[in-house]
Amino acid sequence: MRRSWIFVLILTATFTACRQPATLEPKTRPSRVPSNAVWAGGADGGAYVRCSVDAVRNVNPCTVWNDNTGESVSGDYRLTKENRAASESELTITGAVNEFIFLENGKLLKRQGEGRR
Repeated sequence: MRRSWIFVLILTATFTACRQPATLEPKTRPSRVPSNAVWAGGADGGAYVRCSVDAVRNVNPCTVWNDNTGESVSGDYRLTKENRAASESELTITGAVNEFIFLENGKLLKRQGEGRR
C-alpha cells in the first residue's frame, strides 16, 4: 500500500513540474496592439511593449500599450544609470509602469521628455 502512495506522489510531482507555466497575459489582445509587441506584467496587470534601438540618437524608441484598452504612449527611452540606449541583447522586457520600462537584467529604461500618444 505504501508503494502505491509513493508512486502516486512521484507521478503527481512529475506532471506538475513538467506542465507549461500558467501565463498571466490577457486572453484577448486589444485590436490596436500589433502582434510584435510583447506582453510584460504580473498578476496585477501589465502592458504590451515594443522597443527598438536607434544607435544614431542613442535612444530606444518604444511604444507601450495598455493591456485592456490598447491606448498607447510612445517616446524615446534611455537606461537610467548609464544614460544610453539599451542594446538589442539587453531589450528583454519584463514590465512597464508610467515612464519606466523594466528589463530582465535588472536595468531600467526611462522615457525622455514627454511621451507621444
